[in-house]
Amino acid sequence: MSFYPSREDVERVERVKETVKREVEKCLKDIDYGLVFAGSTALGTYVKGEYDVDVFIVSRQKDEAFSRVSKCIVGAVKKGELDIWHTSIEGVDVDIVFLDPEHPKTQTLKHTEHYSKILNDELRREIIKAKALMKGRGCYGAELGGITGIALTELVSKHGSLDEACRTLLKDKGIHLSDPTNPKRNLLASVTPVRWRCIEDACREYLETGVIPSEKYTEETFKREMEGKGFKTMQLERKDDRAVDYARAMSACVRCGNELKNIEKDVEYECNAYVESGTTVAYKITPEELTPTRKVKIPLTLPEKAIEEFRKHHPDAKEVNGYLEAEVPRKIVKPREWMEKCVTSRF
Repeated sequence: MSFYPSREDVERVERVKETVKREVEKCLKDIDYGLVFAGSTALGTYVKGEYDVDVFIVSRQKDEAFSRVSKCIVGAVKKGELDIWHTSIEGVDVDIVFLDPEHPKTQTLKHTEHYSKILNDELRREIIKAKALMKGRGCYGAELGGITGIALTELVSKHGSLDEACRTLLKDKGIHLSDPTNPKRNLLASVTPVRWRCIEDACREYLETGVIPSEKYTEETFKREMEGKGFKTMQLERKDDRAVDYARAMSACVRCGNELKNIEKDVEYECNAYVESGTTVAYKITPEELTPTRKVKIPLTLPEKAIEEFRKHHPDAKEVNGYLEAEVPRKIVKPREWMEKCVTSRF
């Protein structure tokens, strides 16, 4: 199948790893450190043509190690909570992460050790297939509120196949998937309600057809998918890394949607977003246009003071079926246009 790494992919990844190891050794000759490869290229669970190399430098002299590597290996600082030096070797992205031995993120390194012991070739192929499915449907990646590679690795290794992993996800979307190296941690905690629906749709379609998407999921794929479901899409700039821009886009959309509902209570909204080269926000407003006025009413059983106050504000109010009703002008008659302006200003 096209999503499994080719021999050339495997050889390229191994060459890059050897180069990284050799170059780091040159930079850190007299520093005590440990070097550990992590992630899919360490476990051999990456999708063909879609891989990078993550390497961790663990040292009590991590700041000095970072300083030296940044001076002797061409690259740039990568934004984030950790000290990361980003470089490229043979066209492969490489992230060199620097950690103190006591840092909680060293927990990540236990995954490599754990899964290296339990994965066989069949499980690796099923994990690659699972990643290809979720990537191809736009459901993958914690930075977009999707499912992570480590969560798919645990689901497949625990249940034996992508088919059984999908059946489990469809049966109980509230499942707590324990991290085998830290049982209190839920590996599905990153998944948002929007991406849960995406995962469910992907699994349902896969179990029905057995088909894994062959084309890469892109911004254009997202736009077509959303517009096909009646969403309006809008393109905004990139401001920060993928995770921050995704959170910013979703926050802007939800805040505007809530504000819209507070003003015009009979409007419903949905939000989605996708971040790649740009930030795409998708929103669905129902109805798209409103009547110029809306009805407000109170029951005639309320105290007389309340009735008088209502009549004071609405002198044209009429009694209808036990209620006092009035027509009032709407503040927003074109909610879709209002939403676009609001999201643009809030982003």
